[in-house]
Parts: sequence; C-alpha cells; structure tokens
Amino acid sequence: AHAASTSINNPFAHGCLAEKLPGWTKRRVCNSDDDPSEIIIQQQQGGEETCRIPEIDYREIRIIPQNYDGGIFTAWVVQIVLSELLDVPTTTETSFPDKKCDFYDPDGRYDYGSVYDWDALELAKNLGDCRLANRSPDEENHQ
Repeated sequence: AHAASTSINNPFAHGCLAEKLPGWTKRRVCNSDDDPSEIIIQQQQGGEETCRIPEIDYREIRIIPQNYDGGIFTAWVVQIVLSELLDVPTTTETSFPDKKCDFYDPDGRYDYGSVYDWDALELAKNLGDCRLANRSPDEENHQ
C-alpha cells in the first residue's frame, strides 16, 4: 500500500476507463493492495480517491499471470473488466511478495512471477481467501 502523499507514476492507477474514455467518471474498486486508511484520508481532505469501495461485498479475485508478457497482458484486461466494469476487487499474484504486476500499481511495476504455482493455488484453497495469505518476503511460505 502506498501513502496518499506518494507520487503516482502510473496514469492508470485510478482506472483505465476513467483515464481513456471521455465522460467515464467511475473509479476502479479498491483491492487488498490499497490502504483503506489512505482512502479515508483522501475522502476527508476532499481529494481525489485512488479507488472506491465496492458497492457489493464480493470476495477478491487474485489472478496469476505467470511469467510471460501474454499472460500479464491478459491478466490486466481481466483485471480492468472485473475492477472497473463489474465492481469485483481484483489483484494479480506473482507468488513473490516483493514482486508486483498489478495494472493499478502506483509505480507501474512490471515484475515477472512464477509459472504453474500449484502451491499458491493449494494455499488459496486451504485459506478460502487469498487476502489471508502471508505476503511478507521474510516468510518461507510465500504464495
């Protein structure tokens, strides 16, 4: 999560459709990579929010784009459709806590993840919610 004062280098951090379609004003929905306290601060200060709280209570979907460009681009398109059109919180999963590949990453980071990460799928199944997984790079059991 990034502080509200952090400069945003990714023009799509607020949403692709809001950036590219004239008249589209709806922001993307927030996901687990967004800091809820910063969103509240943005609202209180009358600033422009990075994202909006989803109107429906839908469990976050995490997409594993693997480690090649075609998979990453496909994951981004799916993330845009889910986060901006269908109001479903969505993140990407690289299987490494220090690597990011999220379309909305404020810094626009583009790291390659793991291929065929069966352990991540098994962990998600056991936890029932990917957001409960430990994402610390210091932990041996990464996603």
